[in-house]
Amino acid sequence: MSPARRFVSLAILLFFAVPFGLSVTGCKHALAIQYCNGGDSGPEVGQIATITLSPTLAVYGESLNYGQIGQSLSASAQDCKGNSVSASSYTFSSTDGYIAGSSATIYADINPKTGQICAGTWNRNTGGGVADYTTCTAPATTPANYLAYVTATANGATSNAIPVFIHPTATSIAIAPASGSCLVGTTSVTGSTSATSPLLPVSSTTGLAVGQGISAPFVPTNTTIAAINTATNTLTLSNNATATSASTVTGSTVSGSPTITVPGTPTTPGTSGIGVGESISGPGIPANTTITAVDQINFVLTLSNNATVTTVPAGTFQTFTLTLPVTVIGNPTSNCCPLAVTAPGNPAPYTGTSCLSQGATAQLVASVYANGDTLPADNITCKVGHLNFAAVGATNVVTIDENGVATANQPGSATITASISNSGSGSTAGFFSTCPPTNIALTSNGSKGPIAVSLNNSQPFSAVVTDKNGVTINGLSLEYESTFQQTIPVSSNTVQPLFPGTATVTAVCQPGTCNPSPFSQIGYQGNGTALTSNGIVVNAAGTSSTVLYIGSTSSQYLYPVDFTTNQPATLLKLPYVPNSMVINQSGTEIYLGSSSALMTVSATNNTLASTNTNIVGQVISVSPDGTTLITTDSAKNTVTLVNTSGAVTASYGGVATRASWSPDSQTVYITAGNQLLIHNAFTSWTAIPLTTAYTDVTVTVPHIGAYFAGPLLDGRSYCPSNTLTAGNPPTTTNSFYPIADEKAIVNERIAATNDGAHILGAAPGTLTAALNDLAVTLPIQTACPAAPATIATNYFQSSNTAHTLTGVTATDITGVLPSSNSAAAFVTYTGSSVNPLGVLPIYFPTAGTLSAVALSGTATAPVSGVWSDDNLTFYTGTSGDGKVHEISVTYPSSGLPTATDTGTISPALPDANGNTVTPNLLVQRPKKSTN
Repeated sequence: MSPARRFVSLAILLFFAVPFGLSVTGCKHALAIQYCNGGDSGPEVGQIATITLSPTLAVYGESLNYGQIGQSLSASAQDCKGNSVSASSYTFSSTDGYIAGSSATIYADINPKTGQICAGTWNRNTGGGVADYTTCTAPATTPANYLAYVTATANGATSNAIPVFIHPTATSIAIAPASGSCLVGTTSVTGSTSATSPLLPVSSTTGLAVGQGISAPFVPTNTTIAAINTATNTLTLSNNATATSASTVTGSTVSGSPTITVPGTPTTPGTSGIGVGESISGPGIPANTTITAVDQINFVLTLSNNATVTTVPAGTFQTFTLTLPVTVIGNPTSNCCPLAVTAPGNPAPYTGTSCLSQGATAQLVASVYANGDTLPADNITCKVGHLNFAAVGATNVVTIDENGVATANQPGSATITASISNSGSGSTAGFFSTCPPTNIALTSNGSKGPIAVSLNNSQPFSAVVTDKNGVTINGLSLEYESTFQQTIPVSSNTVQPLFPGTATVTAVCQPGTCNPSPFSQIGYQGNGTALTSNGIVVNAAGTSSTVLYIGSTSSQYLYPVDFTTNQPATLLKLPYVPNSMVINQSGTEIYLGSSSALMTVSATNNTLASTNTNIVGQVISVSPDGTTLITTDSAKNTVTLVNTSGAVTASYGGVATRASWSPDSQTVYITAGNQLLIHNAFTSWTAIPLTTAYTDVTVTVPHIGAYFAGPLLDGRSYCPSNTLTAGNPPTTTNSFYPIADEKAIVNERIAATNDGAHILGAAPGTLTAALNDLAVTLPIQTACPAAPATIATNYFQSSNTAHTLTGVTATDITGVLPSSNSAAAFVTYTGSSVNPLGVLPIYFPTAGTLSAVALSGTATAPVSGVWSDDNLTFYTGTSGDGKVHEISVTYPSSGLPTATDTGTISPALPDANGNTVTPNLLVQRPKKSTN
């Protein structure tokens, strides 16, 4: 044998000779066993010591309708040190379940491998290829109250027990506190009813409560206890109860016949309420006799067969007294049930009839019913286990913990749902209200204004918000608004003036982001309505320049004038002749309407930016945030909201004439002939029919509504008038934007002064044109009345002073234009003046005096106008000369401002024939002055 072959043979011999577990280099040592007690015996570390079964169900358990299949249960194991260990399998068992050879009714049968509970009996050995544990058969009988427990075992360890509630199918959940006591079950009392009075004498009233259902053979179905008199121990039944003479049956007997014939006719329910099996006694009737049949057609009672009837002379009437059990049926809610987990602190149930202040708590409760009704007899609340509550929609209104304890959070109301674990039954009938704010006190460094803020400097505001209980509300989502966002913008709670001018700043709790409510509960408990703070006037001193844009409804050209340059303006030709022109507050885009297209001009480079032939008609207004245009098309009879990209966002029928926005762009009021259209981000469109058409509209300062010009001067509030319909919860029917002020004053155009003190209007006339100054006191810092509420026509307080526009013959008033500092207001019009030269009326609201500015040259009437943002210049387009006049306004340290025509601009806007036309379209944007 060669050396190589001998080596191979030796290797094979060694391989088979060396035992497994040993190596040729030595022995491998086994790991030492660790015992839980640190000693040398007992349970070992790494072995299963505890099992945790479905922690999400451990406290509140699982709730199943009869025949329903529950979820698979999850189990995890730990050793004595708390380390996770694995088990090859778990065996699940129930305190009730299938036992071979048993005939007992099963209510909680379990799949031992998955832990799934069948609320009844699982299929086993069905055959035909049907797998076990796939079909659940509901139990044939109904237990009075049923609870089973499920556990998991592995390697000799047993888990925590999961409670399982098996119950009839839950068909509805009513979210409301219990009425009366939490009594469940029956009690026997001795009593009788009278044919004339729905009273039930009782031997004891212990445990009885008003509102509980009560039944007995002589009490009609669905009767409840209306009152309890503990002095006389009588129960007054519900008003719909018709008590009968069931306790005193008067009749005669016939010898040899086991019947009692009760005299009467089918219209006399003499036996109503008498039931089979009830004991009956009386003269001639043996003891322990019972009724075996009742014939209500012939009014005959058949007695038990062993009755021996004593002959009673015909025509003799006997009285039979019945002593019967009375069943008192409780109508409990979830906080009544002994199986429910009690919340820490045991807060009082939430009734839904009032709001809770921020931070306050209450217990949400509900009743669960079977058989598709809410009768006390079908109340299964205490059979279903734990209820889960949740808020729908406005989740910041309330927080709800696992015990159903609601904590009031932010103002508003929310729909509350309740559901049962697994059973799939739920309800949206619940309601919760966190008290709304009733006062917002706005200050800046402790001042309520007016305040002066330098250009480009920041000034913060502070708002203290309280509810009706005087509780301060924290973390409120308020909107801060500026009436002139272009010049004095406000962001969050800080204002930073960009240009000279004046603005009023307010803080608003606006539904949608603050104090929301479901639409059907707007106004209930005061939720779903807005609240506005006091306004603070902010003045930013200085001067600014202007870029003025001059157009005409008779010319296809636009004339931009930049007063910061010495360059001559150049006419910009438009694709179509405009019929209207507006500029956004940021001063970046100018929108011109026409019968052919919507034209957009860039105000930054004076070029045509776009032409949209899908949007035709007049441009009425642009929102303060610059995102939405109001357009109207008289040919199609439509009012349309258009976003800046030209897409229609909303539309309504009608032809608009004027529009006015709230400073936050959430609400726009649109006059449209014989109807008023209002679009709000929270309530959408509201259309109010009018008997007389409005001609103009202006939002109040601060915004709590609007005033409308026309044959009457109307003020309308953003607070709704509403009615309340009882229910759980109650529902409201709202009349939005009701009239809050009404005066027999004619105005064609109207405007609000920025200080909130005046509504200025003007009406045309031949030598009788007039300006009206309505001094107003608005209910600012006042919460809208809670439903039910009716807004009175004196909700806005006001008084009017009329002034004649002397020397003016006006065919139409084209504008009432107050300065942002509320010191002066100009009136523009079409027509002429009595004097050879045209005059521009100017009104001083604080003094209540009217004057006029003489227009230079051949001007006959000021037909259009616009203020510079610094309130130092008023530009007015005039008829007669086709020019724009510059009216310089100065403000002396004392006394009234003065105004003088100091110059003109000649845009020479041509019509199609080359004739110069009247500049009746004017817009401007501020621009920083340059040296």
